[in-house]
Amino acid sequence: MKIYQRGLWHVLLVMLFFLNLYFLLTASDVLLIAVIKEPYVPLGNLMSWASLIILPYYAYLFFRWVLQRESAMLGMFFLRINYLVLFLAAAWGVISYLTFGNWAFNNSRGDVYRENWTLLTAAIVIIPLLSVLSYGFWALIQFILRKLKAKR
Repeated sequence: MKIYQRGLWHVLLVMLFFLNLYFLLTASDVLLIAVIKEPYVPLGNLMSWASLIILPYYAYLFFRWVLQRESAMLGMFFLRINYLVLFLAAAWGVISYLTFGNWAFNNSRGDVYRENWTLLTAAIVIIPLLSVLSYGFWALIQFILRKLKAKR
């Protein structure tokens, strides 16, 4: 893939992520549009699935970029964690289908299933965010310590 095509691809992914975030926050009726009538597959589920993949994907790319510039064990740890989360995000739709028995993810099997599914979804969102923020905080501390050491 050529560099301008890659750039366009990243712009489209980011736009899709923020468009989905907007639709979710505004509870738009667009999310209820049936992509497939039977079995009922709402557009919102596919967009959410794509967004759940995009978030760990960019965290993974960030840590690959970090490891190209420096050899940090913390960066390698977060890279592997985000690789695992990316795999879980890619399987999220299938896991959701197996959990609820339908593609609309309507809860028909009880609260325990809903709680476990909510924890999985939250982990897919929170782990990439926390890993990037934690690494950023660690890098900031390292930068401050180097500046203080250089002043001595």
